Amino acid sequence: MKQPSHRIGRADERTRLLAFLQTIACPGADVDALPADANLFDAGIIDSLAVVRIIEYLESEYGIRFAGAGFDPLEIGTITGIERVIAGGR
Repeated sequence: MKQPSHRIGRADERTRLLAFLQTIACPGADVDALPADANLFDAGIIDSLAVVRIIEYLESEYGIRFAGAGFDPLEIGTITGIERVIAGGR
């Protein structure tokens, strides 16, 4: 489990998150142009398989554990929702 060595600022955290989301986005999708509260699925940015990649990212980058916890994929359906999960540390 990778633990962050220091607390990064919210702007840096969002930049890292957007860069990651762009790597898993559907071809032609522009994550940066999307409002933070827009649904990533409905906007065609990510598909259901991307949920697994987002969970892996949150576990490896932030030490957040999803195993054994009730989890609704809609929690990570928006950029704002992902940031809430990060802030809450699950």
